[in-house]
Amino acid sequence: MNGGAHLLLVEDDEPMRRSVVANLAAHGYRVVEAGDVASALRSWDAERPDLILLDLGLPDGDGGSVVRRVRRESTTPILVLSARGAERDKVAALEAGADDYVTKPFGLGELRARVAATGSSTTMRSPPSGLGPASTPPPIPSARPRTTASPMPRPRR
Repeated sequence: MNGGAHLLLVEDDEPMRRSVVANLAAHGYRVVEAGDVASALRSWDAERPDLILLDLGLPDGDGGSVVRRVRRESTTPILVLSARGAERDKVAALEAGADDYVTKPFGLGELRARVAATGSSTTMRSPPSGLGPASTPPPIPSARPRTTASPMPRPRR
């Protein structure tokens, strides 16, 4: 489980917001909802979540203003969820301080994986199946250099 990490989801599309909240809550996350910039900033001030899931296209302003405000005050991870798929939009959000960017539409499994990967504290991460919180996965063996390879033949002139 994820230790009940506290998330703030900022999304103006109510059916999408409800779907994401239901899925994350079913996986043990505590989720506070906001549908616009003003309520997002109020929730940020009151809740101080462990991670923010943020849509950029909000009815009362751009979600980038939330990124900038949070970054002035905190290093709380921010995962952007946006229909804006252009590289310049992704780069702008990441340069403003977002930690990750997911383009809509997205799968809920991918979203949960990105939430776990983006979370900076151990309470945000779900251990892989079979591993306890103190366990670490075994290292991946590195490839060994081949010592029996013959040299490359020189090209003929």
